[in-house]
Amino acid sequence: MDDFFEYWDNALKYWREEGRVPNSQKFWFEEQSHLNLYSELMPEPYWGDIDNNSVVFINFNPAGAETATPDDVSHIFQKENPEKVCGWLSPEYSKVAVSFPLLSNDPEAYKHYKGAEWWQKRVKWMKQFGIEDNNVKPFAIELCAWHSQKWTGGKYQSKLNGDPEIKTYIKTLFGPWLERALKGSEYHLALCVGKEFAESVIPLIWPEARDITKGITGKTDHTIVNGNARKFWVFAIDGLGHIICTSAQGSNNIPSSSIFGEHEKMIFNKIKGEDF
Repeated sequence: MDDFFEYWDNALKYWREEGRVPNSQKFWFEEQSHLNLYSELMPEPYWGDIDNNSVVFINFNPAGAETATPDDVSHIFQKENPEKVCGWLSPEYSKVAVSFPLLSNDPEAYKHYKGAEWWQKRVKWMKQFGIEDNNVKPFAIELCAWHSQKWTGGKYQSKLNGDPEIKTYIKTLFGPWLERALKGSEYHLALCVGKEFAESVIPLIWPEARDITKGITGKTDHTIVNGNARKFWVFAIDGLGHIICTSAQGSNNIPSSSIFGEHEKMIFNKIKGEDF
């Protein structure tokens, strides 16, 4: 069986049947307790087809949970009431996740789950780059699969530097999964929000990754709009593709189309012409 699907199918099966975090994921709760993760909510490790996707979205974790109680209607994935999962965990997570159902064209399908609206906004961000919708859905992968109210990025970065277990997870599991997803990407492109990816995670996975931002934007400080502090990083990974990261202090929001849309199109058009 495929190691990627087996890892997460087994983890989700254990979580549902045993009501506990599987041993393979306990380090998030033991070593990263500052993140205030919710074991009560179903983890969402990925959505989409890792081997056939348009672009790859890299995320820290599924955030936005208000509480970890069964009456938190913003999430349909409480282990206390498996019926709310609508059969998504039966029999295997992979068989449902591969179609990225949260991107359904039916606006009523998942209106009770805030995550569906969040993912629709991510697709709009993809289109800001001028990426055409060829009926191939994106693939999304979470660094940490567990929900929280919000991601505490800066604290995570300091923990990463001193946590050998999470470094091992990134280098031996998350990194190879991300590389596989990029190989399966139609545009050989990944998008992410958060300077921690640019400054810590990507260099850990690919020490040889080339930061080509200056050659793309002509700027040395990673900004692309004068007077705006939002930063962009563009990485080229030889033989694999590109990763575009962006970050605005105190915000996990995607860039404004009216401010950054034309600049994002410029970035995408330039990297399309690069022979990697």
